[in-house]
Amino acid sequence: MGLFNARLVRPARLAAAVVAGIASIAFVPTAARAATADVVKQREWSTGYVGKVTVRNPGPAAITSWRVEFDLPDGTSVADAWDARLTRSGGHYTFANLRRNGDLAPGASTSFGFRVRGTGDPANCTVNAEPCAGPPPLDVTPPSTPVLRSAPLPPSGVLLSWDPSVDDTAVVGYEVFSSSGITIYTTTSTSISLPSLTPADGSRCVRAVDAAGNASPGACFILGHGDTTAPAAPLDLRLAAPLQGYLPVSWAPSWDDVVVLGYEVYLDDVLVTTVGNTKSYVPYSGSGVHKVGVRAYDTMRRFSPMTEVTLAI
Repeated sequence: MGLFNARLVRPARLAAAVVAGIASIAFVPTAARAATADVVKQREWSTGYVGKVTVRNPGPAAITSWRVEFDLPDGTSVADAWDARLTRSGGHYTFANLRRNGDLAPGASTSFGFRVRGTGDPANCTVNAEPCAGPPPLDVTPPSTPVLRSAPLPPSGVLLSWDPSVDDTAVVGYEVFSSSGITIYTTTSTSISLPSLTPADGSRCVRAVDAAGNASPGACFILGHGDTTAPAAPLDLRLAAPLQGYLPVSWAPSWDDVVVLGYEVYLDDVLVTTVGNTKSYVPYSGSGVHKVGVRAYDTMRRFSPMTEVTLAI
C-alpha cells in the first residue's frame, strides 16, 4: 500500500503519525472487488449442450474460494459437472470450487464444465453472491445544477421551480436545503411551495441527486443578504481504496455565513468536477505522486482555502 501525505488547513484536526516531518494518512478500507464469471456454450446439439464457466479474479487481493450459481428453466437440467462440486435445488444450480482450484491470485482464472439436458439458457448468474458480469460501472458524475426560479406565493410564501437537471444515468430527485446545508425536503417534482418565509430563514436551495448519491451544486433563493465571508476550508479530507479506476474522496461540510453552494474537486491542481455534497471521485492511475484538493464556494463565488492530500504510490 502506498503512503498518503496530508497537508490540511487545520492539521491539528487530523489524527496521524509523523513520517519525516510530514503527516501520513492511510486508505479508508473498502470491500474488495468481486470475482467475475463467463458462461459459454462449447458444444450444442438438438437435445442439450456442454457449457464452460471461467471464474476470474480481477484483484487486487487473492480469493480462496468461489461459488457460481444460476437458474435453468423447466425442461432443462444439468446432468453432470467437472472441476466443480455440483448441488441442485429445483431449477437452481450451485457449483463450488474443489480444493485444488479454489485459490485465485489477482488476475488469475480457472474453469469448470457442465453438461445440460435441454436447450434452456442459464439465467440469474452469480459468483460469490455477486453478478457474474461484475459490478456495474461506477457512476462518478453528478447531475447538472438546477436552474431556479421563484414567484410570490401569497400571503408570505415563495413558489420555487426549476428546469429538470441532466445526468449521465438518471436524476432520481431533488433536495431542498437550508443555509446550514441540512436537507429540509426531498421531491421528484420540479417545484415546491415554501410558505411563510422571512429574511431570518436565510436561504432555500435546491440540488439534484442521482441513484448513486452524486449531488449537483445548489441553486439558491436568498431571503437574507449580506454575504461577506468566504466559506471555511473543508476538513477531514479522506481517500478510500481504489474502485474501478477512481479514488473515492470525502470530507466534512464547510461553513459559510449564508450558504455553501458546492465544492470543487482537483487532481494535481486541475479541476476534476464540481459537486453539491461532500463526496466525489478522482481518476486513479495507480502510480506516481498526485495531489487531491477540495475547496468550497458560496453564492458570491467566494472560495474557501484549498484542503489537499498528497498521494504517493
